[in-house]
Amino acid sequence: MVIFQILYWFNPVVYFAFKQMRNDREIACDAAVLDILPTEQHINYGKTLLSFIKSLSHSPAPLLATSMCGDEPQIAKRIKHISSYVSESGFAKIKNLCIFLLMILLIFCKLPFISVMAGNGDDRFHFQADNVLYQDLSHFFGGLEGSFVLYDMEHSIYTIHNRDMSVLRVPPNSTYKLISTLIGLETGILEYYASYREWDGTIHPFDSWNQNHDLTSAMQSSANWYFQDIDIQIGAEMHYNYLTQLSYRNRNTSGRNTDFWNESSLLIFPVEQVRLLTNLYQDNTTLEER
Repeated sequence: MVIFQILYWFNPVVYFAFKQMRNDREIACDAAVLDILPTEQHINYGKTLLSFIKSLSHSPAPLLATSMCGDEPQIAKRIKHISSYVSESGFAKIKNLCIFLLMILLIFCKLPFISVMAGNGDDRFHFQADNVLYQDLSHFFGGLEGSFVLYDMEHSIYTIHNRDMSVLRVPPNSTYKLISTLIGLETGILEYYASYREWDGTIHPFDSWNQNHDLTSAMQSSANWYFQDIDIQIGAEMHYNYLTQLSYRNRNTSGRNTDFWNESSLLIFPVEQVRLLTNLYQDNTTLEER
């Protein structure tokens, strides 16, 4: 748990959880004592605890006893637990042990992922440009946090909102549909004048998706299924080859089958995405099938 806290040092939820654990630890210590004492001595144990806390109001708590001195809600919770304590049955102990083992299993299953994320030094892009204008455009975001990157090719100027997020690696989501289309056209899987595809009848969250599409209408409505169908035909190996030629950041197409670009494994930096699109627009990128 300490390792878990070190890895998630930035998360306030972890600090709250550890505070609750410390409180529960004191209650567990009380239970261990109450199991040893005769039932008629339980009230005396509670009185002893209150007497000890009262004595601390007149002098600092000894170092090893500081955990016994909680805030008022914690002490009240412990006293209520002591006054109504009943020893756990064998079944309850087995149940609690199973829950504990399950939690340990979940934590250790998550640790490899956390270690990869914590040890990955490629999560930020070292962006350098001579002409950059940073602007606060948060009033356009409706209270949401995001980034905006615009490159003016005529004047060679970047306009960026949220400097930190513009160099943070994120999934490309629907912007990747441009890349799917490009690869589809380059390989002949997709033809601009013969791009019609039939909807398979699966109900999607947007009405505009629930119909047949060609490339123009699919791009206008951002129909996920249309581009996922293209991605299936392209295949993971061909995707990887083309992404390598484009130097498309992590080139990880392993996540969620054909939905790897939508909040999944494929990642790119916003400023890097703009540079890529600029190169494509200016025809500075050469692609060939391998």
